[in-house]
Amino acid sequence: MSPSARGRGVASRLLQQAVLWAGRCRRDLVLEVADHLKTGIALYERMGWRQTETVLSDWAGPDGRRIPLRRYELCYDQR
Repeated sequence: MSPSARGRGVASRLLQQAVLWAGRCRRDLVLEVADHLKTGIALYERMGWRQTETVLSDWAGPDGRRIPLRRYELCYDQR
């Protein structure tokens, strides 16, 4: 996200809409976020997502190494 767009609640509102949609459809949600993206991690955890595991990406970063990803889950019955 652009630095000028941060702090305006856009990501929270988009995520809330996805959660509402999933709730209507009775679907669990899963997402992965790069381990170094601390603001995204903080957002997901504030919104009730639970980290289930850490995996390595299938793709490489600029230095040629695979990126650690935190996998999060939000289950339908946890909302």
